[in-house]
Amino acid sequence: MNPIYITEELLCQRLKRLSKDCNKGSNGTLNIIAGSEKFRGAADLCVGGALRTGCGIVRLISEEKSVAAVASRHPSCTFYPAASAEALKKFIYGSADKTFLIGCGIGQNEKSACAVSAVLNKAEKATLDADALNIVSANPQMRYQLKGHIVTPHVKEFSRLTGVTLDEIKGASASYACEFSREFGCVTVLKDSITVIATPDGNVYISQDASEGLSKGGSGDVLAGLIAGFLAQNYSVEDAAVIGVAVHAYASAMCASELGRRSMLPSDLEHYVSKLFARLGY
Repeated sequence: MNPIYITEELLCQRLKRLSKDCNKGSNGTLNIIAGSEKFRGAADLCVGGALRTGCGIVRLISEEKSVAAVASRHPSCTFYPAASAEALKKFIYGSADKTFLIGCGIGQNEKSACAVSAVLNKAEKATLDADALNIVSANPQMRYQLKGHIVTPHVKEFSRLTGVTLDEIKGASASYACEFSREFGCVTVLKDSITVIATPDGNVYISQDASEGLSKGGSGDVLAGLIAGFLAQNYSVEDAAVIGVAVHAYASAMCASELGRRSMLPSDLEHYVSKLFARLGY
């Protein structure tokens, strides 16, 4: 195994510049299923991350309270209120847009499980995070539907997905991520202080430049939005994961340098994603 270390140079090699004749239709559409009454902030954070990638249309599908919370901060987002499992399934199966992000703050219940199942059945490209991964862990047969998608577990979620202990994972994270990606045909973004990206064909990327200030609830929601936002713009699952992780890491470093590692918040990252792109000439 010869890992590729993620650098700003690699980010600039993979990240394409916007075409001068692009429009919102050509810049991709992302459907996000996120948020619940208890976790409205998760929806806001992943939507904010996705919007800052340059994705043409970002649509949140969620219950009304989450929609209202996100609309107040992100009027550039579009919305589809869906209070029931049937409403979610109707949207997922009826949508002409086939790129999805699901999981951030959706909870673990029958409605959420129906939505995860529908996305795995319908989506061409999906990013699964947080509660979507916990639902897959509780329904192990779903792991065989992850082919062609991206999963973004932190080490505890990955332990539930695999049955491997935390100590074992931390001792050989790249090997376990590779094994999971090969077996189930997905790109695995295994999040920890050092993040590992593994692809089904054996490529491994290591990100070790993120700030310690990311160790707060909500940072992963921003990352999921970033990855999915790039995925909606016709990047491969591999490149979307690499670019999303790199942007998240370097934006966090800029954020920490100005606000401090201890006091920076996940909600601050969105602004520093924009500052990173401006610094790099994007």
